Amino acid sequence: MNEREHRLVIAIDGPSGAGKSTLAARLAKRLSYVQIDTGAMYRAVAFLMHSACVDPDDTIAVERFCEVVDVRLEDANGVQRVVANGQDVTSQIRTPEMSLLTSRVSALKPVREAMMRAQRAMGSAGGVVLEGRDIGTVVFPDADLKFFLSASLEERGRRRYAELIGKGEQVSLEETIAAVALRDEQDSKRDLAPLRQADDAIAIDSSGMCIEDVLEKMEGYIRQKRQDRKNRMKVILAKRAGFCFGVKRATQMAFEAAVMDKKTYTLGPIIHSPQVVNKLEEMGVRVIKDLETMESGTIIIRSHGVASEEITEAMEKNLEIIDATCPFVKKAQEHVKSLSEAGYGVVVVGDADHPEVQGIVSYGGDKVDVVGSGDEVKKLPKMNKIGIVAQTTQSFENLKNVVSECLLRGGEIRVFNTICDATAVRQEEAKELACQVDCMLVVGGYNSANTRRLSEVCAELQTRTHHIETAAEIDPVWFDGVERVGVTAGASTPKCIIDEVVSRIEEINKSH
Repeated sequence: MNEREHRLVIAIDGPSGAGKSTLAARLAKRLSYVQIDTGAMYRAVAFLMHSACVDPDDTIAVERFCEVVDVRLEDANGVQRVVANGQDVTSQIRTPEMSLLTSRVSALKPVREAMMRAQRAMGSAGGVVLEGRDIGTVVFPDADLKFFLSASLEERGRRRYAELIGKGEQVSLEETIAAVALRDEQDSKRDLAPLRQADDAIAIDSSGMCIEDVLEKMEGYIRQKRQDRKNRMKVILAKRAGFCFGVKRATQMAFEAAVMDKKTYTLGPIIHSPQVVNKLEEMGVRVIKDLETMESGTIIIRSHGVASEEITEAMEKNLEIIDATCPFVKKAQEHVKSLSEAGYGVVVVGDADHPEVQGIVSYGGDKVDVVGSGDEVKKLPKMNKIGIVAQTTQSFENLKNVVSECLLRGGEIRVFNTICDATAVRQEEAKELACQVDCMLVVGGYNSANTRRLSEVCAELQTRTHHIETAAEIDPVWFDGVERVGVTAGASTPKCIIDEVVSRIEEINKSH
């Protein structure tokens, strides 16, 4: 990864007068980072609203104002200036009056949303120091480092007093301390993003400390963080890794049947997960390949579905049937049946050897062809009427390619997009993740078509992609030189297996 990717997002929160702005500016300068003074941005908004006579209680007026407000932090010969709607307001936003108005204005939802968007855009690339009151809790909850600065009320009041007197303001120490106390109360009690310390923030009480002492302490944590980043990988788990709706439904039905203390079997593995299948066998639910020797008991139809002839046979034998066929697969079966009965030559897009496809095909009699790609369509004879359905785990691109070729070989074309949304979303998510990491692990059964497809999709974008079934297969060598590792899993992969994989990666991470 390049140098830019190593640059941190540093959040500094704390009450008024804690020294956040001064420390953020000094720290940013030492690190050659950009300081984002979020407090100044809110003060600038308050100043503009006050100047434009916008009533903070007028929601519509505030929303309209926020649509056009433009607050920027610009560098002028090494000094940061606050520019609001083209006006330099740096010297006008630090008065006690503006401090109190800012606390009120910054609690308004439209204002916070507008400033938060601006702040996130400024800091998204890293290499920034942001200071405010909710940076680590709201604006950048995933900041690399979070500091919470505090000091006693009296000390913070004296600091603010010295700052104002230095600017020629006519205020008393007592008035300044009272203003700081009031600001504390307003900030901590407001409904929207109240001032509080993030759970993972590093607390620093600067009472009695000089700026250099505080900076040295903060830099020590920064050095440690940078060292940790060099030594540790970041593990990113895909949001949609693991069971899809159909698989979750099928396994739940199977485990519920397992506790009924009946002679129960599954016609083929319930899902493509050896671990789940083994667990069910331990509970007395065994896998059979066909119904030939079964004369009584309960038969569970797997999530991939079975051939129509097998359903008929089970009914003729008066077996108790628990149909755990995925509803999306069932819909594909129904479409093939209706298309075939309507006189269409049916084309199923998928893997001819996959049990789901074999089951789907059985509902169309002799009028069904299976193709795995657009090129295979060229081998089919021309037909007057073509009906197209897809294996639920196919990619949308492949379905489009097949449809394009069928348009050249048929007169009337009917297409049913029977691809499961979860499959498409999972593949897109995997693609995005594979582009962000240095190594990718795809977890799931080797006999799982959707897991194999996930692995193929990731491998096209990240050559260091490994398809594994369990955590025991992980080779620590895979992570040499890796800073970010992505983990996704097929629709038949149980959460416990995914958790074991992540835990194993963390173990290797710590031992490196």
